[in-house]
Amino acid sequence: FAMRCHIFAAFFHAGDVIRHRWRRSAARELPAAPEVGDEGRPLLLPRGREQAVHFRGPEFEGLTVLEGAVGLADIAPQCDLFIGAGGTMTREMAVLGIPTISVYQAELLDVDRFLLDQGLLIHRPQLTAEEVMDYLRQRARGVPNRALLEKGRQAYLLIKESLLGG
Repeated sequence: FAMRCHIFAAFFHAGDVIRHRWRRSAARELPAAPEVGDEGRPLLLPRGREQAVHFRGPEFEGLTVLEGAVGLADIAPQCDLFIGAGGTMTREMAVLGIPTISVYQAELLDVDRFLLDQGLLIHRPQLTAEEVMDYLRQRARGVPNRALLEKGRQAYLLIKESLLGG
């Protein structure tokens, strides 16, 4: 099994909780998974300097940690799988049809439950490398959900009109 390109991940909520859970699981184990070749090297998008330093530690050897901010337009076209902590980028990737796993540690918001019900993401707070690879094998990249994208555009226009008067 070969991955076409990078696995992207963002870690955000409750830094110590995420750091602890990921130290024991997927972020440490994924780079060593036999299915992850050179092109499938996991790529981490840290939320700040502290996370970047942490994930460059020796226990995460094989994990590529990005420098600086990276936009959705830079990530989505190359992304085979997105693992996120349940924030905006996690939801955006799911709506764009990219196989998405949320590791959010608290009670899910309604929007996350909606995306789960639509089959656009899965929620695995105790995610393991084996679960990541199984999901990647069974879930191909889809197409963007045009209906949800249009609803988002309409919401943006409504907010813009309300705040800026047009």
